[in-house]
Order: sequence, then structure tokens, then C-alpha cells
Amino acid sequence: EIYTLSLHDALPICPDLNSITAIMQGNDGYLWLGTYNGLVRFDGVRYVVFDSQNTPELADNRITALYQDDDGGLWIGHETGELTRCLNGQFERVNMAQQGRQRTYPGDG
Repeated sequence: EIYTLSLHDALPICPDLNSITAIMQGNDGYLWLGTYNGLVRFDGVRYVVFDSQNTPELADNRITALYQDDDGGLWIGHETGELTRCLNGQFERVNMAQQGRQRTYPGDG
């Protein structure tokens, strides 16, 4: 099927959609949008906004990159250089200094 996504339909819910900085479709079918005012999940009908107000684990609202790893984890890059991961609906801040090389991340050789 082909869907037409009208951003005007979402503007009452998420007025910042005119500042989309990253977009990806996850393995679960959700469309994820990074914006300068948070992360938006779209299921084909509803938009859900995640920001630092309702999701404290988001280090910063200015989302600049999205990536999904083989485990289904959504990696969220922030303009500040910080990183957040969402796995099974649970958001967590990634402390790169604390992680060191103990854990392998996407792209590590």
C-alpha cells in the first residue's frame, strides 16, 4: 500500500514537524521523526511526541540522527553530541565515557 503523510494533519499535535532533522522506519513499522523539539513516533494514525519534559532520559530535545540496531534498539543522536537508546519502549541515556570499550556499538570494528 502507498500512504500519503500530510504534515498539516499533525500540526495541531506536533507543531514542530516543519523542523524534521532525521527520519526512519523501524522494524516494528513505526515511522520515527527527529525534530528540534523532540522525537515523534507515527503509527499511521497517531503521532506521539517524546521530549525531555515527558521522557527525562532524552538528554536534549534537538534530535539530529536516528539509527536502529540489529536488536531493534533505536539510537537517538542529539545536537549536543549526547546519545539516547530506546529498546522495548524503555529510553536510556548512553554514557559513552562510562561505557568505554566494554560494549560494542553499531559501527565499532
